[in-house]
This record gives sequence, structure tokens and C-alpha cells, in this order.
Amino acid sequence: MTPKSSETSSVSVALATEKGKGGYVGPGLAKFPDVQPKPSNTRFKLYHHKSNEKAPSLLIGETAELDFRSESQSDQSANCSYMLGLHNPSAGSLTLFPTQFYEFRPVVKRLREADSKRVTELQPSNNYAARSALGATFGTKKARRALQAAARSRVDPETLSHLEGQITTSIAENSSCLPSADAQALEADANRPIPTFNANASDPKEVYLLSNVVSNLELNSIPLGPILNAATAQEAARHLPTSRSVYVTKRLESLWKRCPDTKLDKRETKRLRILVYINYLISIRRLKKFTRDSISHKLATDKSSSTPDSIVDGILSRFTETAKGRDGSLQHNLTSFSTIKLYSYIAVLCLIHDEYMTRIYGLPEDLQETPSSINDIFLNLGCKLSKLNSAELEGLSEGSAVKKGDDNIKELNAQRTVAKLVVPLVFPPPKIRKRRAKAV
Repeated sequence: MTPKSSETSSVSVALATEKGKGGYVGPGLAKFPDVQPKPSNTRFKLYHHKSNEKAPSLLIGETAELDFRSESQSDQSANCSYMLGLHNPSAGSLTLFPTQFYEFRPVVKRLREADSKRVTELQPSNNYAARSALGATFGTKKARRALQAAARSRVDPETLSHLEGQITTSIAENSSCLPSADAQALEADANRPIPTFNANASDPKEVYLLSNVVSNLELNSIPLGPILNAATAQEAARHLPTSRSVYVTKRLESLWKRCPDTKLDKRETKRLRILVYINYLISIRRLKKFTRDSISHKLATDKSSSTPDSIVDGILSRFTETAKGRDGSLQHNLTSFSTIKLYSYIAVLCLIHDEYMTRIYGLPEDLQETPSSINDIFLNLGCKLSKLNSAELEGLSEGSAVKKGDDNIKELNAQRTVAKLVVPLVFPPPKIRKRRAKAV
């Protein structure tokens, strides 16, 4: 072995354990694949995370024309580590210092400033500005004229700031003549498509009077002879304009159970007249033309019978709206408002007949409407809806039309629905439909 080889083999290797103090962070390895900076005019700064020692450091340098910023080498550092060795020949030692590896990509300052300025100019402050710029550049002549007209119509609030006091005073003066909220509520109640009501009633019987729904003349003119001569409720129903009315037939069956000999007292006779008038209103719901002849023919039970004029006149005056036809004659029409009014009058008559608590079952089928829409009619009259339990349902004289063991839950729930008129009278607030958001 030569003296030189003996000297080399005696070098000791040690790992440095000292940490940087103050602003000194130790040496580092750097790679410049594109442009290599000049050490004379480029100064670098190394940044470390204050709390997380394992976080990668960031090395940044700049010149008058370029910026150097190290890229993240966290993935590479996980697979390998870098060290710098300091050889001391006199002591025969090699000290290794752990360090990080930095790879730089230069950025030209002028290009970066131009790009940021270009993005700022192209980026609009809102969608309206973007659409306006797009339409002004690529739009048709018609679209450009529309954009110009919209720009002229726009009002800048800053230009009207000096008129703020005058506008506020003008609004206060002009709004003083507007009706109050209470007055608007009273007007809305007066325009409801329901019979005349007593809002201060302390008893349900005082809310809707029968005379405000149908006159005594109309009720007393209803022919009851063929109905009272019937042996059964089903036979009596065949003498009505609508013999298949579920609601009316159920109550006829209850009447025949209470009075099998059809000898009715004054109270039961009045209830029967109300029930027949309900059947009249159900019958006219699907009429296509509302004339005296069509209504009279619809309500007549046979060819030999005729409908009293008082009933026909009352129906035309209450539930139709007149308009001039092409020939100049007045025509009676059942509008959507009139239809709701007709349903409301039927609901009030049902409440009066059943002493202000009635089962709604059968009425939606008779009127060919959904149960929810008929429920809304009763709610708008000031009623509260509830459900009967099984014992209460079986105890009613009408009984249940759904046999035990059936799985028709909806049918059973419909039979259990009860509307009850309560006092003090409170109407539900109007429903406000939410506007659908327009597609952009």
C-alpha cells in the first residue's frame, strides 16, 4: 500500500447535526435547465415554514429582467435526499450537510405584466358587461341597436344622488293616498268568491246565513213530491238531476234511516230541500252553455216536469258572468272565478246541512275535482280540516265505504277528512307562487 492510498483510507465521514441560526439556513443545490443567472447581479432568498420544519423551503431570486422561483420538489424528496460534503484534508474528515434540491424556471417580467394587464382588460366586472362586449363585437345590427338602447336607458345612481331628498319626499306624498293594510284586507275579504259572511260571529251558525246563499223562494219552489213518494233512498236519488251523486246519496240514505216512513218534520224538510239544491248545483257544473233552457232542461227529472223560474234565475245571477256575443245578445259564461264561487256555495250548503261539520268524502268525485282542490275550498271558507279515527268513522250514520282488509289507504283517508267551521272566523293567507328562475 502506498502512502497516498493509506492517507485516503483514513478519512472519517461524519453527518453534521448543527442547525442554522438566525437568518442563516445553510447551503443548497440548485438546477437551472433554461437560463443560468449571473452570480454577480442575482441575489437569492430562502424561505422556510415557521412552524412546520418538514415543509419544503422556497428559494426566490430576481434580476432586472427575470424572476427565478423554485418549483416544488416534494415528490422527488420523498424518494431521495441530497447532501453537501465538506472535506478537511488536514483533519482527514468529511462532513455531510443535508440540503434540499431546487429547480428553477425563469419568468420574463415584461411578459408576465403584459399577460396580467390583458386578463384585467378582458375580464368584465359582471355578466352584463361581458354579454354587452360580446354582442357589440359579434352581434347583429338588431342586437347592437338593442344594446345601445339598453345603455341609454340605464340609470346611474351616482348621477341622481342630489335628487335623493326630492324623490323620497315625492314617494311619501304620493303614497299617503294608498289604502292601509287593514283596508286592503277588508277589500280582499269583500271580493272573495264566497257568500256574504259575518266576520264578528261568535257562533258558527251566525257566519253564513242560509238566506245569503239561496233565497227562501228558491228553496220552497223545489218539488219534493216524487222524492218523498219513493220507498228507498236509491229510488229517491233517481228523481234527482244527478242520481249518481255520492255525497247526496249518502245523506239520503241517512235520512231514510231516520225517517223510514218519509214523514218529515219542518227541520228535516228544510234539510232535504238544501240537499236537493246541492244536487242542482252539482248538475250544472259540466254544462257547456248556460241559458235558461239548458239549465231548465238539465234540472228537470223527466220530460213532463219543469224547473221553477226562480231557481233558474238565481243560478244565472249568482254563478255566471255576462258578455255580449257576436250577434249582440247577452251570453252567460261560467268563468274560473264563477266556478270557485259555485264550489264555495256548495261547500257552505254542505256545512249548513251537516250542522257546520261535514265529511268531504264524495264531493270531489261529484264535481270531478281533486280532493286537495275541494279541501282548499273549505279552508278558504274559514274551516279547519281534521281526520276521524276508526271508531268515529264507524259510528257515523253514513258508515264507511271501504271494507276492512282493503289496502286502499287513499280512499280511507278521503273518507276520514272532516271540515269544521270555527269561530272567530279566520281566512288563510293568500298563496304566493314563487317565480321560476330564468335560465341564463
